[in-house]
Amino acid sequence: MSYKVDIEDLIGAVGDDALITQSLIDAGAKIIDATPVDKLMVSAKETSISDSGLDVSGKKVLDVSKGGIPARLVTAPIAVASKDSSSIYQAGSNDPVYSYKDEKVYIHIGGFDSTGTCLYVPKIPTTDGSTAVAHGSTALTNFPREAEPLMVLGASILCLQRLISDRLTKLKTYTQTDEDVELAQAEMLEVQGQQILLASLKAEYDQTFQVYIGTTN
Repeated sequence: MSYKVDIEDLIGAVGDDALITQSLIDAGAKIIDATPVDKLMVSAKETSISDSGLDVSGKKVLDVSKGGIPARLVTAPIAVASKDSSSIYQAGSNDPVYSYKDEKVYIHIGGFDSTGTCLYVPKIPTTDGSTAVAHGSTALTNFPREAEPLMVLGASILCLQRLISDRLTKLKTYTQTDEDVELAQAEMLEVQGQQILLASLKAEYDQTFQVYIGTTN
């Protein structure tokens, strides 16, 4: 069953697949950003870092290592000093360091930029580690499995907020003819029902989000 079906089971027909897709991306990205590293590790993807660095613009880095030895994150000035053989900050083979520059991650050891390993998750929910989730998707990769229902709930809220906003905008276009007044009253009843549902979904989301963030594996 697709995420679109899951969302429309909660809030009814959306009628805008692009909105559903963007809402899933936004809701999932918020979850990834807020999730503690230890909870993301089980979903992590491993990739190599070359001596020319690794582009991490779309990645949330969880761990960097060199030959199985964890690397320490350092600031840019320390990173420069770590490659200076005369500096007390030079990184040794048993104490590799890493730093960020221009949305790339670099490992420094023995006076040079070096190779290593990076564990990360994509910053947005994906179906295969690189392809963004969409309305017709049915599963995610490198995303906490226990957070998928939370993503659907968050996306449902975003979609419902847009539907309410669109209905309120539509109400402003009605004139004062008898027919338009009746239509406006019907629309307002729909809006009120959606607003009640929205408040309920937000309360459920807030509670579920706090439980999820506060729980460790």
